[in-house]
Amino acid sequence: MTPLSPDDHIPLVFALSGTLQLSHLHVSPKLNLILHTSPDMITEDADILAATAYSVPALSSHSTRIVIGDPLTLQLSVRWYSSPLLPPSTTASYGLGGHVHLSTVVYCLLSAGVGVAASLAYFRGVELPKRIRRYGKDRVGGGGERGYAFPGGMGMGVNGLGGGVGTGKRD
Repeated sequence: MTPLSPDDHIPLVFALSGTLQLSHLHVSPKLNLILHTSPDMITEDADILAATAYSVPALSSHSTRIVIGDPLTLQLSVRWYSSPLLPPSTTASYGLGGHVHLSTVVYCLLSAGVGVAASLAYFRGVELPKRIRRYGKDRVGGGGERGYAFPGGMGMGVNGLGGGVGTGKRD
């Protein structure tokens, strides 16, 4: 690795989270500062390879109200890493990629099962009886305003008062 010259610089961007209002803004003053140094950090000649600072959106009780011109005191939580890579997590997240856990999969499967059971109960208890009654009325001819057709094409119309001659059912 080529050592940095005194003219080189590493940009450090402070990403503040907050809420912008018309007359002021609310800013979270607690920031995480991460610095990556060259692997020979033990010596005094270690170079900073990269740096970033960011704030995590805080609850309204932890944000500071700022008007233009007001001083802002930042509280930094600094972490130094003597490698360009982050170390493995100390929280030991088990699962698929650290995001999907067994409890999440079980929750999704149970939710899907409850949805299927509710849909099935609704269909069998409400929708299916309605359809059977409607099919029976259409089949027997007790449908009221729907009427029914006689063999040969004579339609009875609404409440048996129609009088048109038709061709019957067409497929």
